[in-house]
Formats: sequence, C-alpha cells, structure tokens
Amino acid sequence: MSQLTASPSASSLVQSDWGWQGRTAGIANRNKHLLATGEHSDIQFVVGRNRGTTQTFLAHKFVLSTGSQVFDRMFHGETPVQDNGSLDVPDATPEAFHNLLCYLYTDSVGNLNSHNVFDTLSCASKYKIQLLFDLCSDFIIASLNMDNCLTMLEKAEEVNAQRVIGKCLEILDASSAEILQSDRFLTVKKTTLDAVLRRSTLTADEFIVYTVAERWAKYACQVDKIPVSSKNRRAKLGRTLYFIRFPLMTDAQLANGPGETGLLTKDELCDVFRYKHAKTKRCIPFRAKPRSAPSRRAAPYRVPTQTPTG
Repeated sequence: MSQLTASPSASSLVQSDWGWQGRTAGIANRNKHLLATGEHSDIQFVVGRNRGTTQTFLAHKFVLSTGSQVFDRMFHGETPVQDNGSLDVPDATPEAFHNLLCYLYTDSVGNLNSHNVFDTLSCASKYKIQLLFDLCSDFIIASLNMDNCLTMLEKAEEVNAQRVIGKCLEILDASSAEILQSDRFLTVKKTTLDAVLRRSTLTADEFIVYTVAERWAKYACQVDKIPVSSKNRRAKLGRTLYFIRFPLMTDAQLANGPGETGLLTKDELCDVFRYKHAKTKRCIPFRAKPRSAPSRRAAPYRVPTQTPTG
C-alpha cells in the first residue's frame, strides 16, 4: 500500500500562505501580536499627559472588556463612553499602562520593576484587575525592608493595598525604635504618623514614641516656617498627642521630657503623675495599657477606600 506524502516545496508553499495567525502558537502570543501591531484595533488610548510623557496605544475593546469590568462597562454598559475612537488616560504613565495592557492580552507582565510597580498597581486598582493587583503586591512585598517600609507604606495607602500595608507594619512593629528615630520618619504624612503611633504592637520604648512625636512636630513647624512653640507643636500633632502613652514613661522621663518642653500642660502633667501614683485612678485622656508584642492577630491600619485589597 502506497503512503501519501507532501513534497517539501508544496508544504512550504501552503504554510507561507497561512499568515501569522496560522504560524503563531498560543492565544497569548496571538494577542501579543495584535497588541504590538494594532491590527483590527477599535480604540486608542492617549496616555500620560499629566506625567510628563505621552504615548498612544492601539487596543481592542473586546479583549479589554473580557479582562476588566471597568472597560466592559465603559464600552458596553447602559451608558457607554463616547470615545470617538480615542480616550485620554492623563494620570497613568505609559510604562504602567503598557504593563496593564500586556496583562490583559497575555496574562503576563514582562517589564514590571521597582520604578513602575506602584504606577502599575494604581492602574490595576483603577481598572479593577485583581490578579494584576495581587501580582504587583507580591512584587512589592518581596522587596520590603527596614529602609524602605515607610515609603512603601505611604504609597500602598494611596491605593489601599492591604497586604502591602500589613507587611510594612509588621516590619515597622519589629524594628520600631530604629525606624521611628530615622530621618525619613520626620517627613511622613500626618495620617501615617497617626497610623503608626496609635498601634498597640510597637516594640519601641514609650519615651522614644514621645520623642519621635516631638521631633515630627518641630520639623512640621519648620517646614511651615512658624515658631516652634509648644502651642504650634500641639496644633501640628492634634489628636496624635493622645496616642502617646505618657503613663508608661518613668517619672524622670516625664519631668525631663514633656515637663521641660511644654508639650503637656501643667494640669495634664499633674494628671499623669497622679494617675501613676494615686491609689484611686482617675480617668485621663492618655492610654496606660502597655503596648504588646506583635502577633498574627494584630489588625493593620485600614484605609477607608473602595479598591482592591491585594
């Protein structure tokens, strides 16, 4: 029985006519081709007007809609956006938006790095792509250390990246004395100062917590070019003052600390001393319970926003 075989020349001729679609293995690779070439695109994005550099990306509404609820509603919802074939994305960086498109087209991000990971995380949050949000969160968590945890914490709070926030706070709890006394802590936002000093799991001595609050308030006054008075320092601290557990400080620390600087009024100072030594404890506005060692049950500071929680 004879066996039918195709001649090499005939096979090459047929395959050359199959086009890139027939020669490209895997839907991810075919989508990658569409993203790179823009073939059959039906929407373009002008990205980065507010970020110093602008780039235009050609895309496909169907692909975007299958990967993002936001894009699906944007293009196919009850009131689809009037795009006229083009949409502005002014606040994203082109690099981060390209990472987002790569993920939607191929389920992978080839250019995620320390310079663009938070911008990519922000894009994932904006377009509600949970798996990309988680991937970025994992990348950040793997790079956390004592030197960068404050910066990462503040960036993570902006997009409510709860797992990143939690890991940053774990590092901060374990090394709170070193981190709180660093120059970087002087420049943290007020919300971050509150989030840190209110924690019951800090391992730093309470006198360090007090000293850090004093330094932060003094620096804030200097930045605003106002007198570094006790009144102005208290005003800068606001409710943060009541996160300092003054009853945990020794009498010498109280006398030589807030007793000398005037951060506490004379009445407040007397109330703290009386609370420490009187048999009958009167109610004071400062907590007296010792801060405990970090545990798995310690609740991280939560940012009240409606975004993914990677």
